[in-house]
Amino acid sequence: MVELDENMSQVDRITNMINNKYSAMLRLYKIFILVATVAIFVLFPTILSAQDVQEQVISKATEASSNVSLEDALDNLWVLVAGILVLMMQLGFAMLEAGFSAAKNTVNVLFKNIADACLGILVYFAFGYALMYRPENWQSADLMPQIFGISLPYMFLNGTESRAGAEHLSVYIDFFFQAAFAATAATICSGAVAGRIKPWAYLLLTFLITGLVYPVSGYWVWGGGWLNKQGFHDFAGSVVVHGVGGGAALAIVNILKSRIGKFSRKPIPPEEEKQLLPHSLPLAAMGTFILWIGWYGFNGGSTLGIAGVHTFGIGTVSTPDEVGSIFVNTTISACSSACAVIAYRWFNKSRIDLSTVLNGLLGGLVGITASCDLVTPLKSLIIGGVAGLVVIMGINLLYERKIDDAVGAVPVHFFCGIWGGLATAIFTKITLIQIFGSLLIPAWSYFAIWLSFKFIHSIFGIRVEADEEKRGLDWQEHGESSYLSLEKKEKVETNEY
Repeated sequence: MVELDENMSQVDRITNMINNKYSAMLRLYKIFILVATVAIFVLFPTILSAQDVQEQVISKATEASSNVSLEDALDNLWVLVAGILVLMMQLGFAMLEAGFSAAKNTVNVLFKNIADACLGILVYFAFGYALMYRPENWQSADLMPQIFGISLPYMFLNGTESRAGAEHLSVYIDFFFQAAFAATAATICSGAVAGRIKPWAYLLLTFLITGLVYPVSGYWVWGGGWLNKQGFHDFAGSVVVHGVGGGAALAIVNILKSRIGKFSRKPIPPEEEKQLLPHSLPLAAMGTFILWIGWYGFNGGSTLGIAGVHTFGIGTVSTPDEVGSIFVNTTISACSSACAVIAYRWFNKSRIDLSTVLNGLLGGLVGITASCDLVTPLKSLIIGGVAGLVVIMGINLLYERKIDDAVGAVPVHFFCGIWGGLATAIFTKITLIQIFGSLLIPAWSYFAIWLSFKFIHSIFGIRVEADEEKRGLDWQEHGESSYLSLEKKEKVETNEY
């Protein structure tokens, strides 16, 4: 009897547990139904509203896209990609210039390349682009028509109207592409002044190039200015970009004078002599290859399109064919220039130094940039070959004049930039304005920078102290080193251990 009662009590407990679980599940179910009902009533109107908004957005997008042809869309995409390639050239310049410089100045060189890109683009955004270009329907209010003026809608990129000459491009895409060019013009100086210039002075140099020197001469040629009206031709910037950057580099190294021991008549210690040589040719070679690749955006992107049929150079051609010929001409000229340097060294029974071959290759790229849309591949072969010889003669000339260019920027960009403008006259149609413009623009850059910094240097001094130069600017100006061995050596010498 007792066992029966115990069994019954166990059954009751189990039954109660089941009932409790069932009741709990039932309550949860009711709550779920209640919440779902409320949610339907609350969210259903919102869902309908979202569908209405989506339909309106799709309708507006469809309407907008109907105003943009497929050709214009492809043109904008091509210029955007080309702008990315041009901006990537900053990486190439950083590697090339760092490799050609002394190890103790690597951080400083990299800092200047970063500053060129960041400060240069901001300055160009603020007013450089406005100095260089005018909106499509701009009523000229320039202070000096076709020479100097500013378009207020393009200051800080307030205006959204496409510029004259690139009506099919978004103003934002065009600005991005042009800003990358401006940064390139500035960064040419970075390596030439390696190890000598104070950081604040270099930032000021970047400001002047991207905010005044480059935009003004760029307006003369590409913005509808007086050289453009007279028929001067520089397709992608042999003179406008590289001649300007090279001219500024020549001016600033003339003011700074040579590095300590560079042209010393007395023998200098081997350790000091090493500091005047490139510290990493592998880094410089990799930078050169990156610049070569970026140059296809530089030259190819200057077509401002890749679809349909446009008028360029010698007549009306298909833009894909035009871009293809530009790519081939750019490649042939670079290869020809490098081979010309190798042949020159070989025929003169001297060692074939890699640094000159790298600069020769870059000189060929600079030399073809002005006329890559006009000449045939055979002519580009000649232009490149001459450019290689120009680089060698430029290096020799600077050495004779005791002008210290740490990386060879002046022979590559200044001399080959001028050659590129002159080659356009020689291989297309010789005109006085082509010759005059090819000399004037680099001269404008040289004297604008020389006059500005000669005055500034006389008051403040733009060159670092001798002890800072000997130790290297990495640790003295930035408090860090690119290489652990140098950092340990500096800490030992300054008793920081």
